[in-house]
Amino acid sequence: MQDISQDTLNEAAKLAQSARITLWEIDLTQSGGDRYFFCNEANEKGAAVTWQGRKYDVYPVEGCGFEMNGKGAAARPSLKVSNLYGMVTGMVEDLHSLVGATVIRRIVYARFLDAVNFHSGNQEADPEQESVSRWVIEQCSDLTAVSATFVLATPTETDGCVFPGRIMLANTCTWIYRSDECGYTGPAVADEFDNPTADPTKDACSRCARGCALRDSAASAQPGDVLICCFGSSVPNHAAIYCGDGELLHHIPEQLSKRERYTDKWQRRTHSIWRHRAWREFAFTGICNDFAAASACR
Repeated sequence: MQDISQDTLNEAAKLAQSARITLWEIDLTQSGGDRYFFCNEANEKGAAVTWQGRKYDVYPVEGCGFEMNGKGAAARPSLKVSNLYGMVTGMVEDLHSLVGATVIRRIVYARFLDAVNFHSGNQEADPEQESVSRWVIEQCSDLTAVSATFVLATPTETDGCVFPGRIMLANTCTWIYRSDECGYTGPAVADEFDNPTADPTKDACSRCARGCALRDSAASAQPGDVLICCFGSSVPNHAAIYCGDGELLHHIPEQLSKRERYTDKWQRRTHSIWRHRAWREFAFTGICNDFAAASACR
């Protein structure tokens, strides 16, 4: 299960929450089938729920037994789906009872759903506000003309994974910063609290996954790269130029481009990085100097 964003946690703590929507993705591609996207309910328009630009067809599906337990055996939740027109029966017979198929369970609050789900749109739509857990079908425990029930297991129980002999620490890095095991050799990006900085004297790692993400983003981008980003949408709708040293040029309509830090706001929304095949650093340096001179004159 991935980290849950703060806005979703805040919504879960409210006394009056918006409706909680459960979305299901069943991936049968490993055994030669297709990917299916289901939701047990419709949106405000009476149509299929759309999340992150993808439609989840209205189909009877129910999950139970999902829990997080740090003691004893792992949970064995079950997934019950309608066997309408014998559709599931055919897949069970053809695809080895669907054993090994991946089931992805997404929990989303209605207030964050895509704008297309509502008659008047949705200004609070946020494609990042979801809670995701992944499971693997272990067996088909019941199959009738009405429904089919599958027992699920965590991926680590079905792929032969072996736990390491050392103590495991969640979301904590045990390597020494900039050591051979760490592998980072780039410029200063953030301090020990993940605050952006280009000062080498403040260069430190938080020893969290966030600290690695900041440095991976900075290391993968080169001066002159175009950052394609998604703001308020799952579809790319924004662009900026990476300047190096953790900074970028962000264009504002009818104004000079604004120089900003390549902060968490940008990194989380970076969809892809484009680089010209004939890229030359000296050419971008000249462009950057022109922007700086124009800003000074203004």
